[in-house]
Amino acid sequence: MPRFFLFNLLTVCAFATFLGPPAVACGTSDTDCSVGSGDYRIYLPAKLMGEPPAGAILFFHGWKGSSEGVMRNAGLRAMSDRLNIALIAANGLRGGWSFPGAPARARNELAYVEEVLDDAEAQFQIPRDKVLASGFSLGASMVWSLSCFMGDEFAGFAPAAGTLWNPLPETCPSDVPNLMHYHGRKDGTFPLIGRAIAGGLYRQGNTYKSFDIWHSQGQCETEEPVITESGLFQCERRPGCGSGILELCLHDGGHVYRAAWIERSWGILSDLKGW
Repeated sequence: MPRFFLFNLLTVCAFATFLGPPAVACGTSDTDCSVGSGDYRIYLPAKLMGEPPAGAILFFHGWKGSSEGVMRNAGLRAMSDRLNIALIAANGLRGGWSFPGAPARARNELAYVEEVLDDAEAQFQIPRDKVLASGFSLGASMVWSLSCFMGDEFAGFAPAAGTLWNPLPETCPSDVPNLMHYHGRKDGTFPLIGRAIAGGLYRQGNTYKSFDIWHSQGQCETEEPVITESGLFQCERRPGCGSGILELCLHDGGHVYRAAWIERSWGILSDLKGW
């Protein structure tokens, strides 16, 4: 092989090595989709075959979790496949979320969520009127915050094992949301009545008082809640809230969540909205 050709071949290979491997396109469950304030991951059912999904679950992980961890949850991916919808995993900074009352003050989460919704719509044709926000523990508290301050941006909310933090907002700018909350009676990490953490510097909010915010600002009538038994749950739905669904579903377990609970909420929304 001529020396000149060999020199140029080695130069090209060295340059390619310097550049590193080609970037993997955003849109698979193991790659990040970047937005201005951070990143997220998305899972799209294979049976879509390039067609837009019927909607999406935007999921917020718990304390010290990640979007990568959410994508490892086989139950959530299977739910996405059954419903033919996208699973979007939001990614908190340093494993946490910044909302009123929370210990973290890392970024403007409302701006971040708006960026994720805009990017998912532009890149993957996610219908903006068919997005359900869900989350676990601290991620559930983030979902509650969204229901208060960005309620009109989502079709509904399905938080589990976490509510607003003290001081609770006196009012919420959003109209009554479609919110179906799941909580364990034996939850010691985020009890139904909340608890103080960090030596009393911060306090998790009371689940019942979080629901009462909608009543205190006159958006729901003061009627007795309707109690129903729903398999594992005893659910309490507040009537007289216009078109919104406010429901608290209690189970006898602890600090847990299940994909089936989110799927149940999606079914309720589908019936309500005629999807």
